[in-house]
Amino acid sequence: MRALFLPLLLFVSWLNGFAANLVVIDKSSGQSHARQQVEEAANFYGLSMEIDIADRTNDGVYLKAIRDPRTLAVVVTADALADLDQKKVLAALRHNGGQIPLLIVGINEHTGTELL
Repeated sequence: MRALFLPLLLFVSWLNGFAANLVVIDKSSGQSHARQQVEEAANFYGLSMEIDIADRTNDGVYLKAIRDPRTLAVVVTADALADLDQKKVLAALRHNGGQIPLLIVGINEHTGTELL
């Protein structure tokens, strides 16, 4: 047990020192159930969370957050998909030759399959 605890402790302390970010892109500033669950997971893993509002007219804000070297993963709510420039988001996820994981949350029967 002690042998497993030390590497985990070192990893978590490295993440905290690195100030890892989880970028969440949502349609509105209100608290959704999906966003609440993501926030609980981020807190559990000791990650900071940056919330950006999807806006096709001002996509520079969330694209800058995705390209930030401290960003470990991006979470997009299904409601926000229509307001994103998909090509720019995918290019930002591959920034600097890396691959940042993308999770789409809140998918239901009303989510357009063309958006996915």
